[in-house]
Order: sequence, then structure tokens, then C-alpha cells
Amino acid sequence: MKTKEDKFLVGSKYIELFIYPDDEVKQINTIYEMMRLNNGKSDIITVICNFSLALKFEKNSPTLAMSFIDRAITLNESIESRNFLPHLYHAKGRFYYNQGSYSKALQYFEKSLKTLPSDQKLYIASMYNNFGLTYNKLKNNKRAVNEVKTGIKILESKKPLTSEESLFLAFMKGNLALYCYELGDYSEAEQIFIEEQKYYLTSNANSHLIIKNYSSLYELYSKTGQNKEAESLTDKVRAIEPSLKTGDAITANEILNNHYSKSGNVIGLKITSEKLIRLNNLFDHDNEIKITRISDLLNKHIITQLTAENENEVKMQRNKNIFLLFILFSAVIVSAVIYRIIQSSNQKQLELVENRNLILEKNQKILEKDIDAKNEKLKNFHQNLHLKIETEKAFLENLKKIRKIKVVDAEELLKDLFFKVNSLMQIDERNFDLIHDSYLENDKFIAKISEDYPSLTAKELKLCVYFRMNLNSKEISTLENTTMGTIRVYKTKIKMKMNLDKDQDLSEFLSAM
Repeated sequence: MKTKEDKFLVGSKYIELFIYPDDEVKQINTIYEMMRLNNGKSDIITVICNFSLALKFEKNSPTLAMSFIDRAITLNESIESRNFLPHLYHAKGRFYYNQGSYSKALQYFEKSLKTLPSDQKLYIASMYNNFGLTYNKLKNNKRAVNEVKTGIKILESKKPLTSEESLFLAFMKGNLALYCYELGDYSEAEQIFIEEQKYYLTSNANSHLIIKNYSSLYELYSKTGQNKEAESLTDKVRAIEPSLKTGDAITANEILNNHYSKSGNVIGLKITSEKLIRLNNLFDHDNEIKITRISDLLNKHIITQLTAENENEVKMQRNKNIFLLFILFSAVIVSAVIYRIIQSSNQKQLELVENRNLILEKNQKILEKDIDAKNEKLKNFHQNLHLKIETEKAFLENLKKIRKIKVVDAEELLKDLFFKVNSLMQIDERNFDLIHDSYLENDKFIAKISEDYPSLTAKELKLCVYFRMNLNSKEISTLENTTMGTIRVYKTKIKMKMNLDKDQDLSEFLSAM
């Protein structure tokens, strides 16, 4: 009965994914809840959950996304049902493509193609499209043209096409036009771009695809000096611009801004420039909110998972300690009985029993110290986790500062910055052990030092915590996003306020408090 209830709950959570298609935070939370309810009972559900989480973190946390996709692939390769494998290989290839590891991307696109059933023409065509995209990045546009043409031919051989297949066919043709343009075949590229545009407009396609087509076509018109066509295209852009979402509206205004700049329209240029500033600020703000929500959600699930693991570890340790104490208690009782029996014999036997009791007492003390050490390790474990979260937030704050810089391609920079943040979070073991400390201990220390030295500022109090942990200037400057020179200046000011000698070690003084 319990198993049926769990399956019902997992199924209901799966349905929730379709109720909030645009709310990534709710979807991520729902997937984690599905994993918790499934608890490893169904391998295929575990594969789906890891696959879904990989896709959710693809843009915001590439390293985490790769770890989820690897778990899904490893599990799916070990079970009988392997229907998801082609899509898992495809996703891992795309992750490598996003990282710029194009040879590895091609390897996994090939694996996906080999495992796809022959009747899955849409997905097979998609792989050839991916080959084209990858060879384009490798500056081999002739190979890219051949690959995408193969994909187009495969999909066109299927009759009739579904709306999804027709849309993807138009999308592939748009990629073909781009490769032709980069090869200098402007006439062929223009013809395909126009064909792609007609399909999007007649099929009421997503506005993102339409504005992407407009952008490519405008670039071609500008390159070939077709001013009338460029002017006509900008009229279409102006017509749809008010209805576009923020990201697409930025692209539309960049087209108009470029056109006004070339045509000398100062008023239009000023209007679009101001609008671009507002749109980019809005885009950055929305992304910051989204990133913060996802980061908080991820930290919450990590803490929940680690807390559960700690509770299990504590429980196991407690049971082990009880068992050891029982053995020790039994040994003491046995020793006492033996002692009474031997007491009636000679003095030599009596000394033997006394020595045995001393050994038992020593073992008991060692056991008690071991229990204390285990509890201290658990306490340090939670302290380490708290400061790890604080370190992540410090990096995110640095990221917010970087985003205030005006860039042309904010999306590409955002991807790059997220990759760097996740790399920085792989702190080496030495720094990890040195930096982490508990919030509770820090609060007590700050309260005491504030009372003893009221002239210290909030910034100086925070640095005292780092100095107390014996961190050097380089490590502290990394955490505070400042220079080592600034940290040394603060250190001198703190020592002056504490009336310490110039040669007196500040870290030793703070550690002794």
C-alpha cells in the first residue's frame, strides 16, 4: 500500500512540472521532491530526475549540470531500459559544446546518433544539425554546410511532417543560411533566410526565432549594401518590438540602433540607446533574482541532504558507542567476578586482576575521548558547511558587481562568469579546512572583542575573525575581493587600536582571547 502511495506522489510531482513550465525554481524544487519520494526505488525515475536537473543547471552551473548528466548516463547504461541514453548523450555533447570542448562534443553527438532508433528522424536530423554547429565553431564551414544539408534531407524525407518537425526544419535551414553567409555565398544565404522568415511568419512561430532571423538578415543586407531591403526589414522590427520579451527586445533595439547609426538618424539612435540601457539593466536584474533564487534553493537541498547524512552518521555512531559501552560494562562485571574468585587465591593473581582493571579504566577513558572527538568532528562539519555557503555568497556578490559593466553580449559573459564561479568554488582542501568556522563561535568572539575594543569598526571586526583563523593577507583579500595591501593596512590599524607592539603577532593574540 505504501509503495502505491509513493508512486502516486511521484506521478503527481511529475505533473507539476508541466503546471509551472516557466518557473525554474518551482521545477527544480519539484524534481528534488520527486527524487526524495522515489528514494532510489525506480532506476528510470532516478535517471529522469538527474537528467532534468542537468538541463535546469545547464546555463547557471555547468559543472553541477555535468555531474547530474554523468549520474544519469552511468545508471541508464547499467539497466535494461535504455530509451533515454541517446538524449543523455546528446545533452552531454551539448554541455561540452557550451564549454568549448568541441572534439568531446562531437564524440557524444556521434554516440547519440548511433543509439537512436532509425525511425526517430527528427532526433537524427538534430544530431546532424549539431555536427554543423560544432564544425562552424571549428571554422570548418564547408563541413558544417554538408552536415546540416544531410540533416535537412533526412527530415524532408519524412512525410507528413508534424508542426514540431516543420519548425525544426526551418531552424536548420536558418543555420545553413548562416554558414553560407560566412562562406561568402550571400545570394544563397539571403534566399534561405527569406524562406525561413516566411515559414516563421505564416506558422506564428516563437518571436525569438523571428527576431533571430531578422538580425541575421539585416547583417547580410548591411554587408551587401542593400539599403532598401535593410530599411524595409527595420520597419518589421519596429512593428514587433513592443511585444517582445526583454532578451528579444534587446536584439530588436540593437538592429534599430545599428541602422540609425548608419543612416545618421540621431533622434532614433538616442531613443534606442536609452531603451537598450533600460532593457539591459532589466535583463541583468531579472537574471540576478533568478540566480539568487536558484542558488538559495540549491543550498537548501544540499544542507537538507547533508543534515540527513549527518543524522544517520550520528545515529550509527551513537549505536556503536552504546554497543562499545555495553561491552565495556560487561567486561567490568566479568573482571569484578574474576577478581572475587582470584582474591581467595595468592597475591600474584590479585595483582593480575588489579592490572586488568587499570587497563579497562584506561580503555574507558580512551573510548570517552574518542566519543568526544567524534562529536567535535560533527560540530566542525556543520561549521564548515555554514562558511562554505558564506563563501559562495561572497563570490555571487562579486558577480553582481561585474554585471554592472556594460557589455554587448551579456548572455555570453553570464555563461562565462558562471563557469568561473563554479571553478572558484572548488577550493583546495587546505583552504577549505582553514577558512570554515561556525557562525555561533564567530558571534561569541565578535561580541567579546567588541566589548573589549569598542573603537573597532564592523569591517575590522570581520577581519579579526579571519586573523584569528590564521589566514594570510592573500587568502583574506580573495574572500573580501580587495588587495593584500589593503588587508595589511587594516591589520596595522587593528593592532594600533588594541595597543599591540609592532612585532606582536595579531593572530596569536586573537586566538588566545
